[in-house]
Amino acid sequence: MKRAMAAMPWLFSFSPAEGHSSMARAMGGMPWSSSATPAPRGRVDFVVRLTIALLLTLALVPVVALALPGVAFHRLLTRTLLILILAIFLLGHRSPRTWGESLRAMGLRGPRGAPRFVLGAAVSIVLFAIILGLSWVSGGRPLESPMAATWPRDLAVAAATGVGVGILEETLWRGYLRGLLGAVVSSFIYAAVHYFRPLAGSPVAPGPYDPFMAVRRLPEMFESLSEPRHLTLGLLSLFLLGMALCKLRERTGTLWLGIGVHAGFVLAIAVYRDFFVVNAQGSPWIYGGTRLHDGLLATVALALLFWLTSRGPLPRSFQK
Repeated sequence: MKRAMAAMPWLFSFSPAEGHSSMARAMGGMPWSSSATPAPRGRVDFVVRLTIALLLTLALVPVVALALPGVAFHRLLTRTLLILILAIFLLGHRSPRTWGESLRAMGLRGPRGAPRFVLGAAVSIVLFAIILGLSWVSGGRPLESPMAATWPRDLAVAAATGVGVGILEETLWRGYLRGLLGAVVSSFIYAAVHYFRPLAGSPVAPGPYDPFMAVRRLPEMFESLSEPRHLTLGLLSLFLLGMALCKLRERTGTLWLGIGVHAGFVLAIAVYRDFFVVNAQGSPWIYGGTRLHDGLLATVALALLFWLTSRGPLPRSFQK
């Protein structure tokens, strides 16, 4: 068993910042986890920080809802939690004077960041354009007709959202948690939390301040886990995406190629949601339901992406 794990250390490795745990030593080293990775010292510390972030989120979401009326509750909760987790981990490990070193260790600083981002986004956009094209040509997911007059603005907003989400999520999942939890565990959790949402997201109704609103609505965040397609193709797709992004972090030593891939993926989801008709003609098991990545086509595409990131060629200047 140890020999098998030693052959794949990047799958199970933990950050050296934890003090070289006995498990990490048994698994044959950590060739792709930087010794400077600013991960929490130990999993207990990680759980404490995560708990603090969750409690703060439950307290802050009612306030954020007053400032952003009409936004779906699950978006308020998950985005607030993500930002707080990043803030707590950043402030807990580095003083402002050493944030430059911290960003470099996470993979956010270094040469050729822009070309890496562009290449990652291009690969992701081309891959999912093929998937969306197949969905359209086969009649499984026809385009909206007529297109909304605001489609250029909607597309620009989707692209900007993709960049923002890519930076935030890659910094957290591949910058921090990959080093602490290893590629397999962090990718599985990454997939699972994306289904921490209701089946049909409902906006927060405008009204007076309710300090316990988030606590009362928390149970609805588990509704998606009752959908079999989410528990099979959906989780598998996002797990494969997480593994592909971990592999890019390993091969390049930076996050920027992965941020580009992630941004292209978010853009594809937005295009699918805003410009395609989810009708009864095409099976959601093949084309996806209201979310692109819980269909077989997307699962196959992400399996191909994982293969490409593991075995495909990279420009020499992009390699670590």
